[in-house]
Formats: sequence, C-alpha cells, structure tokens
Amino acid sequence: MDAQTPTPGRPPGQDSPAGASGRPTAAPPGRHDLADAVVGRLMGDVLQRAPLGSRDDFFLCGGDSLGAVELISRLVERSGLAEDAGDFLRSELLLTVFDNATPSALAAVVRQRTG
Repeated sequence: MDAQTPTPGRPPGQDSPAGASGRPTAAPPGRHDLADAVVGRLMGDVLQRAPLGSRDDFFLCGGDSLGAVELISRLVERSGLAEDAGDFLRSELLLTVFDNATPSALAAVVRQRTG
C-alpha cells in the first residue's frame, strides 16, 4: 500500500506500522511521549480545544503571546521546582516557545530542568 492508502479497517490517519504478524510494532509510550502528551494537553487547555500533537505549533493552532505566558506559568507550576529554579525554567521556556512552540520542544526543556 502507498502512503495515501489507509490500512483496511482503520480510519485515515490512524495507521500504524505492522510487522510480519500484522500487529502494530510501535513501542509503548515512553517518558518522552508522556511528557509531550502532558504539554500538548496543557496547550489544548489554554487554547480551549483538544490536546495538541507533539509536533503541532501552539501559535499555528490559535495561540498568542498571552496564551504562551499562561502556558509557561502552568508548566512551571506543574514542575514543582523551587522559586529560583522555577524562574530559570520560566526563562528557558519563554525563549523556546517563540522559537519552537511544539509540545515536544517545551517538554524537552522541562525534562532537562526537572530530571
């Protein structure tokens, strides 16, 4: 099948690679996937819509600078870091969100700062 043809029995966009057994071969969600999903959910909450996928851009999905500040506040609060470390995380997230406003990019910053 080509890339445009969905797997029989699956809606378009929900295809997954299959091994010789015909079963999906995708690995279970890892730490990165879960962190991306949490950030995507928070982005969706701020935008009052469904969660964003790991590569969806916050601004292209309707976000603005005030929403980005709200998102960063929620991420820092959720991190549970002490005030100084939280301020540092806030600064890094602010720089990142205007460079690459995807759940994946912001989750990477949070993971790096929170261990």
